[in-house]
Amino acid sequence: MSISISTVGKALGCLFVVAGCSWSAQAQAQVFREDSNYLFAPNLFAQNISPEAPPTLSPNLSLDASLEERAALAYNQGNSPLAVFLYSRLLEQQPDSYLFQVRLAVALLNSGPEYVNESYAAFQKARNLNPNIDEPLIFMGRIEEAWELNQVALENYQRAYDLNAASQDAFIGMQRIQAQVSLPPLPDGLEVIKTRSLDEYLAAVEPNSRLIAGLRAQRSIVENLVWRNALPSLNLGYSWSDSTSDSVGDDVGDPCIGGRRQSSQQVCGAGTGRSDGFSIGVNWNLTDLLFGDSNQLRLRGYNDTIASNVEQLQTEVKRLYARRGSIMEEFQQLAWQAALNPSDREIRYSRRDRYLQILYLTQQMHSITGLY
Repeated sequence: MSISISTVGKALGCLFVVAGCSWSAQAQAQVFREDSNYLFAPNLFAQNISPEAPPTLSPNLSLDASLEERAALAYNQGNSPLAVFLYSRLLEQQPDSYLFQVRLAVALLNSGPEYVNESYAAFQKARNLNPNIDEPLIFMGRIEEAWELNQVALENYQRAYDLNAASQDAFIGMQRIQAQVSLPPLPDGLEVIKTRSLDEYLAAVEPNSRLIAGLRAQRSIVENLVWRNALPSLNLGYSWSDSTSDSVGDDVGDPCIGGRRQSSQQVCGAGTGRSDGFSIGVNWNLTDLLFGDSNQLRLRGYNDTIASNVEQLQTEVKRLYARRGSIMEEFQQLAWQAALNPSDREIRYSRRDRYLQILYLTQQMHSITGLY
């Protein structure tokens, strides 16, 4: 994709000078960090921007022009794909050239949002080739800032300012970040979220959903009751009693005189009594046998409810996944524009709003699937 440098420069006001050549840098998208603690660590060279055959040469180039002259002309005319190809060739010959490296980084930025990973890595190499120049740090800071890596961006702006206290880009970058409220990071980083497939989320609904887990726990209780009612109940019983009776006291007198009963209400002599009893009972609910076990009906109801909820939750996950994907595309474009023109507040606020929407949708999907 060819982009007019002069047009972009007028529109966005991002004029930058390297070795006497004016250029406007475009930036976006994915940020690479060597430290695994940072949010993003994508594959830097997932797409090879250097074509097998060189892009169409500019008609202003003479046939006997050197490789460096052709690269410089393509770079100044904004022919980014050709500039990337030619500066890659030059770096094969002179891998320690800071000028070639930084121009390759700029050309990658100009080539579109999908090449910012490579651009960021190229700026890192340029920084390593010449640690005393502030330009790579400023552009690294812009990309990091566009991806809400504010603390990292602030550190690079500070390093650039330490190298060149006259750098307005570095100073304004520090002021801009310090005035912003830090946004919460996305769990596991944006790259993990972008590369996780929809099938992974759908497969995680049934085993990880708290709603489904609760229904299964209730179904387990019903299953136990079903087995109990499917068998007859057996009852065993045992009873025991003991009683004694003695003759009345002396103050009443002997009820038996000469072996004769004095009163029909009196008992002669004393006695004891004892009894034991056993019982066995077998019960079977004939109603359940004839008309169906009510617990069995409840169990089938739970199975139907679980299946219905799994289907509904998977449908909701599909909706959330599609919505988050579209917002991530918007965020990618807005982040690119923010790196082009960090001072544009409308772009910056829109980008941060999309970031928060992505975070919210991600947490909603996590509550269903257990996955970020």
